[in-house]
Amino acid sequence: MKLISQGVSYQQPNPNYAVYESVSYARSDGVDMIRTRYDELKDDIYDNYRIGLSADNGQTWTDAHEWSAGQKVSGGTLRRLFLQNFIVGPASDRLLIMGMEGVLGSDSSLDGMTQYYPIYKISEDGGSNWSVDEQAIQQGEEFNRAHPLRDVCVGKNAVMPANAPIATADGRILVPCNVTKLGADGHYFRPEGAFTFTVGAVMIGAWRGNRLVWDFSEWVELPPQKSLRGAIEPTLAEMPGGRILMVLRANDGTVEKTGGRKWFSMSEDGGMTWSPPARWTYSDGSSFYSPSSISILFKHSDGNTYWFGNVCDEPPRGNLPRYPLVVGRVNTASLLLEQKSLLVVDTKKEDDTDSLQLSNFAIYEDRITNELVLHMTRWDGRPSGGEPTDASVHVYRIDVT
Repeated sequence: MKLISQGVSYQQPNPNYAVYESVSYARSDGVDMIRTRYDELKDDIYDNYRIGLSADNGQTWTDAHEWSAGQKVSGGTLRRLFLQNFIVGPASDRLLIMGMEGVLGSDSSLDGMTQYYPIYKISEDGGSNWSVDEQAIQQGEEFNRAHPLRDVCVGKNAVMPANAPIATADGRILVPCNVTKLGADGHYFRPEGAFTFTVGAVMIGAWRGNRLVWDFSEWVELPPQKSLRGAIEPTLAEMPGGRILMVLRANDGTVEKTGGRKWFSMSEDGGMTWSPPARWTYSDGSSFYSPSSISILFKHSDGNTYWFGNVCDEPPRGNLPRYPLVVGRVNTASLLLEQKSLLVVDTKKEDDTDSLQLSNFAIYEDRITNELVLHMTRWDGRPSGGEPTDASVHVYRIDVT
C-alpha cells in the first residue's frame, strides 16, 4: 500500500468550529455521489448540516439540502444527528443514512446517554428526496417510540448508531451501536471515574418494501475491570464464510491496566450473537497499543478488509495520543491485523500540537481508480466552540495494490 495524495477538502467556514465531511456513492453502480458536511458547536454537539450531490464522481458538487440539527422544544433542545456514512442496499438504489435523535435538557452530549434513540432516512432517487424519515423501532408488539429496542427505554438509557453501517451479502443492513445500560438501581450505569459507559450491539435491518424491519442483537460487554468506559464504537466487516468481525474501542480497566488496546468479537449467525470479546492483536499474536478512539473496518473490491485506526508506540493516556493514523489488512483466517501490511497515513508533524487528533474520518472506495479515499478532520485538539481551533477536513488517497 502507498499514500497517493493528501490535501484539504473542506476548510472551516468558522475557525471556532471543527468541521466534518463524509462522502459516499449514492447508487448501487455508477458515479453519482452524496456528501455530508456539518459543524461541531461543542463537545459531540453537531449542527448546520449541508448535503451535496455529484454526478461526476465528486469532481463537482451541487447543494441539495441544508438543515439545523437543533430545535428548542419543551424540556430542552431536540437534536437530530447524522454522523455516519450513507450506504446503498445491495441490488437496489435505496440510499440509507442512520442517525439519532433526543431531547437534551441542558443541550449536553451527556444528556444523550439517556435520551438518544435511532432514526433513519431513505432516498430512492440518489439523495434528491427522502421517502422515509422515521424512528427505528424493533419489530414486535411490545416495542414503540418510548421502548424502541429490547432493554432500551427512552429517558432511562439510549441507543446511538456509532459507526458506519454495512450491507451483508444476503441484503441485510447491520448498524453498529453504542448502548447505555441500567444499573441495579434502574438508572444509567456509569462507574466512578468514567466519562461515559456503553456496551456494543448491532441493529439488524431487513428490507420490507421501501422500509427496514429491525431486529436487535445481544450486547457485547466489557466490564469496568477491563475497560473503564466499557465497549465503545464497534466497527463491522463481513468476512469469508459469512462471519462478522467486530472491533471495539476501549479504555484501560480499573483492574486490568495493560495499556490501551482494541478488542474484537465475532458472530457466526449474521450478527445476532457474539463471542466473548478478546484483545485484538497482530496476526502473529503480538500486541499493539491503541488509544480510546474510533476505528473503521472497510471491505475493498479486491476481497480484502482493511482497518483504519490509531496505533501508538507507548501506552496511551486514555484518548491520547490519537496519532499516527494507520491502515492495515485484516487476516481473513484469524481475523487479526497483519502487522507487515501497516501503512502510516498521517502522523504528528513538527508544528502540530501534542493533542493532535487523527481520529474522525469516513472512507469510500473510488469506483474508477479503486483507491481508498479517506476524509478526516485533522484537528489540533482545542475544544470546538471556544477559541479558534484548527480542524479542517483533509482528503487522503491510498493505493492498496
